[in-house]
Amino acid sequence: MTVSGKGNLKLLGAPTIHLPDGFETYEPKVSESSNSKTFDYLVIPRNEGEYLLTGLDFSYFNLETKKYVTASASEIKIKVLPPDPNSPGAQVYSQQSQVKETENDIRYIKKGDFLLLKSETEFFNSFTHIALIVSPLIALFAVLFFRRNHIKNNSNITLVKERKAAKLAKKQLMSAEKLMNENKKDEFYTEILNALNNYMSHKLNIPVADLSREKINLILLQKQISDNTKSKLMATLDTSEYAKYAPGAVSGDLQQVYKDTVDLVTDLEQQLTKKA
Repeated sequence: MTVSGKGNLKLLGAPTIHLPDGFETYEPKVSESSNSKTFDYLVIPRNEGEYLLTGLDFSYFNLETKKYVTASASEIKIKVLPPDPNSPGAQVYSQQSQVKETENDIRYIKKGDFLLLKSETEFFNSFTHIALIVSPLIALFAVLFFRRNHIKNNSNITLVKERKAAKLAKKQLMSAEKLMNENKKDEFYTEILNALNNYMSHKLNIPVADLSREKINLILLQKQISDNTKSKLMATLDTSEYAKYAPGAVSGDLQQVYKDTVDLVTDLEQQLTKKA
């Protein structure tokens, strides 16, 4: 699959291919040129027959029209031939009727239900006896496993920041609420802008200095955040930045702006946590 055009192709991730049942694939080989990026997938079929690859779409944000555009590729028809029985690497499966039973041969797999009888019902070496012996060991290993994961998760700075992103945003929004109650409009919008920037920085693992509309849009698109939520985020960022660099030029109900921002952060947290 080749994606070509203008834009920052280095940030483009490998498209997801939905293959029919019985197909396997691996991470694609990626090659780049000045204005294109090619993903070379190795596809391995396991069964013979005719298959159709569909849904080979690519979505991107058009900066000229300010809209998301989906480019569709043509369907790919694949015909898988049966294996050559004479090939050393071929796997040929025989029907049960084709298996000849002889005295020294391996019989075909037994099908259907068959009855197993218990040889003894004593407590010693019974399931209950073994379970009582093994349970303390399982509990010990479970405690050690969860403790190890807890230490590992808290040692990963990126994961810690991601988990605490909403908590830090809530703290800054409390400061914004205090400024709102004091009718400090310019400082209020500055605090709203800082809360959103810091939240996106921690949640998406992007330094605040590197945050841009294009990068935020691209990552939120990859994480399948709803268009309505993205539009609200961009509108709030634009309003807050305008108020920061043009004090007194923005008017509006601060109470409503504060409520909308709290709802926006809650909505983003739910969607990003769900997609993680």
